[in-house]
Amino acid sequence: MVETGFNLWEFLEYEFKNKKTEFIPASQTKSVPYSKLIDELFSPKDDDSKDSTEILETVAKLGIKAMLCELEDETKATYKYLSVSGSPYSFEHCPEEVKEAMMGMMAVNDLAESSLAGVTAQVQCYGRIGMHAAAAVSDMSRNKFLCRPTTKKEI
Repeated sequence: MVETGFNLWEFLEYEFKNKKTEFIPASQTKSVPYSKLIDELFSPKDDDSKDSTEILETVAKLGIKAMLCELEDETKATYKYLSVSGSPYSFEHCPEEVKEAMMGMMAVNDLAESSLAGVTAQVQCYGRIGMHAAAAVSDMSRNKFLCRPTTKKEI
């Protein structure tokens, strides 16, 4: 795994508890918007928020039913990956030898996508660049090519 120096918990602590933004620009008042949002979400103080709780619960139930209908639709391509399908492609019904054979294997095509993301980033940052060269940036980073130790060769 590549060490990025990024700590999710520190980020969440900063984003939701410490980060301040101007609430009213003219007054120079600052507030922590996410903490206020979460507070209002779980302990509403605003009358409109209190009055909307009942309709929100109704809409949430309808939304969940709609999602379940979509997920359990046998005509959808993803249905076979759900345990309810009984398919060997679902985790519950996958043979143990297949699970063991897949240990340590990549579940996604991140390596291929990484090159495409590298191309996009180079074009966005620099405007124009040869597509063949742009993918090299992410490839070199992923393969740690520039971090490899070197040895001095005798000539």
